Amino acid sequence: MKILFLGYDSTKTSLIEFLRSKGHEVIQTSDKVSSNSVIGFDWVISFGYRHIISKDVIHHSNDRIINLHISYLPYNRGSHPLFWAFHDKTPIGVTIHKVDEGLDTGDIYVQRLVEINPSSETFESAHKQLIFEIEKLFMETHDDIFSFQITPRKQVGKGSYHRSSDLPLIKSWNTNISRFFDMSKRTDSEIIDEIEKIRSRNNVNWMDAVRLAFELSPDRARSIFKDIKECDARINELLNELSDNDEKH
Repeated sequence: MKILFLGYDSTKTSLIEFLRSKGHEVIQTSDKVSSNSVIGFDWVISFGYRHIISKDVIHHSNDRIINLHISYLPYNRGSHPLFWAFHDKTPIGVTIHKVDEGLDTGDIYVQRLVEINPSSETFESAHKQLIFEIEKLFMETHDDIFSFQITPRKQVGKGSYHRSSDLPLIKSWNTNISRFFDMSKRTDSEIIDEIEKIRSRNNVNWMDAVRLAFELSPDRARSIFKDIKECDARINELLNELSDNDEKH
């Protein structure tokens, strides 16, 4: 078969040489592809690809584009899935899925949970472990995928999505995972400061609501009460965080 491999080259993944060893013709590129680029290929594989695959490309590929994503979908679609799996305490794993018009939303061929010990692993070493696991999963299942022996299934649940801009500052990916999250905890005083700021703003909101009520402006009053409700909800979250924060300072 003739395969277009989008994303990582042979220095970053072993799958290109693996496919060639199986007798497949593999063309690799990390450039953005057009609909004409995929014509004539039996399959398109996306792994570490940095561009959004357009609707036209999907159509011209005859719906034979698969993506290798290092998260346990539907959790942690988008960028830096490993970080968000630990941050959000969601399942860690790898998934091979169809590419559709959404971002990591396509039907799932196969997926596998992966156990990673945050106390002994860095972000970099854990990332390498996930790369190894998804390559292994692909090698085990590619024949069944290519021969349509596996029927892809819909993703279940809302899951989560993160953009690159959501990622906090990480000085080094060699940072121990557990240590990073321990150090990133806010102190009691920092949490109390935020509570104080929110309460100060809320006091102003209450007075504004009273004045507006006397001025017979019910629509505006309802808007302010909505803000009050949101502030109270945030304070409750902060109080929960404060009570759960066992770090001593």
